[in-house]
Order: sequence, then C-alpha cells, then structure tokens
Amino acid sequence: MRYHLVSMLGSGGFGTVYKGVHLRTGRVFAVKIMVENDESWDRVVGLSYRGERMILERLNHPHIIRVFNSHGWGTSRVEIFMDLMDGTLESLAHALHPPCPLLAHHALRQMLQALDYLACHGYVHRDVKPENIFYTTTASSNDNGSGLSSSSSSPYHFRLGDFGLCDTESSANLPLNGTMLYMAPELFARPQRRQSHKSDVWALYVTMLWTLDLGGIRRMAVCGGGGGGGGASSAAEALSLALGVAAVGDSDGRVRVFRDMARVDPDERATAGEMLEMLFGGIRGGC
Repeated sequence: MRYHLVSMLGSGGFGTVYKGVHLRTGRVFAVKIMVENDESWDRVVGLSYRGERMILERLNHPHIIRVFNSHGWGTSRVEIFMDLMDGTLESLAHALHPPCPLLAHHALRQMLQALDYLACHGYVHRDVKPENIFYTTTASSNDNGSGLSSSSSSPYHFRLGDFGLCDTESSANLPLNGTMLYMAPELFARPQRRQSHKSDVWALYVTMLWTLDLGGIRRMAVCGGGGGGGGASSAAEALSLALGVAAVGDSDGRVRVFRDMARVDPDERATAGEMLEMLFGGIRGGC
C-alpha cells in the first residue's frame, strides 16, 4: 500500500498516529506506526499484537474504531490503517464552554453500546478515557448554541479506539495497566481483583465526570501530570475524587444517572448492558 504521510496526529506508548493519503486513490486515513526501539518495542508489540490486531480480525461495531488494513507484523515496523476521525471527546469537551450535559449524554449512550459489545464478546478495553474516544461530525445543529441537538439523535458519531491494552476477560493475572485517574477501585485493592468489563464501566463513569467537569476533575487531571485525559498524583486521590462525586448523586441530577456505574464493589456495579436498559430503553450493543 503506497501512501504519503501528511501530518502527525498524536503519539503515545503504543506508537505514533499520522494522517495519511493513498497515492493512487487519494483516500485519507489515519495510520498508526510502531517502530522497533530498545525501550518499548517488546511492550508495544506484545500488547498491541493482542489488542490492535484483534480489532482487525474479530471486532466489528459502529462505535468501535474501524481498522481496515495492517501490515508489518513480525517485522521492525508495524503499520495499522484506520478511518480518519475529526478529533477526540477530550478535544471536543474542551471546545465547549461551559461543559455540555448533552455531549455527555450522547457520548455515554454510544460508549455504553461499545462496552456492551466488548463485554458480550469477552473483552476488556482497559484504557477507556476521553482521549481514546474519537468522533466524526454527522450533522450540524445549533438548537442550544453548542451545536448539539436536544433530540435523541447526535451530531457526533463516537468510536472507542486505542486498543493496545485490550485483552480477553478470561486472561489470567492481567498486569495493572491503564490511566490511573480512570482505574476502578478493585484494581487498587489487596489482594488485587482481576480487571473485567466492570472496570471499563467505572472508567466510563469517570470519563463522564471529566466531560462534565464535576468536582474539578479536569483541574486535578492536569495537576496529576496526565493532561486532559491523564492521571492523578496517587491512587487514593483519584478514587477519593470519583467516590466523592458519586456520593452526591442523590442531590445532583447530573450525577444521579451515573450512580449505578460508580459502585465500589464490582459485583454490585451495573454492566454496560444494564445501564443501556435503565437509561436508553434497552438499546444493546450487540450480544
């Protein structure tokens, strides 16, 4: 596949993402490139092989990023080709002032469908956060001045991406990975409990807190050194904030809808499918 790199879109622990254009057809796309180096190659290839390639081969859902090609597996340069998106929930939320409840509503509904699909197929994403939720603009509406319609339809189509940490839920003794601010309480317990689809639900709950900037969570994320989608300075600080916001759920309608996602005990925490049934009339993600 012959293509030209137009610009860099971002980089992280699992490679660098560029905007590319196919030299023959002119099609534009995103390409993640992972190149061998002494520090991270084993980690990148080991985790991304299980995660990113799994998407290409097994997963097909409207709210999961679409990978249409890849090559280089087994060599020193791996390239993964994906649909080009307009941005992330992180960038979109930063652009809307004040924080927009309708944006959170639309993102929640679509991401619950993605997580329900993953859970039904036995997978755990393990790094749900605003910067890993991508969007394309589907329509324009200025009903409330934010570009968001108050109807059930959304001007944004969200897709969950960056599956470098994704693994099967049945995998034994998964190492503790992800972004600290979004990690579920059971991951800090002693003895540590296994990451599960319930851990993804907690991460989506904290993502909604961040989207609405409840409890000053965005400021805390920045102070914790992780940027808008980043981490906290300690596990205790992160959990204290998330649990503190959940505690006011009965008095704050913005939080009340997330209450069942914020249960400390994962056995009592709602699944993504249960949240879809409670909040959106049973629109499931595709079991």
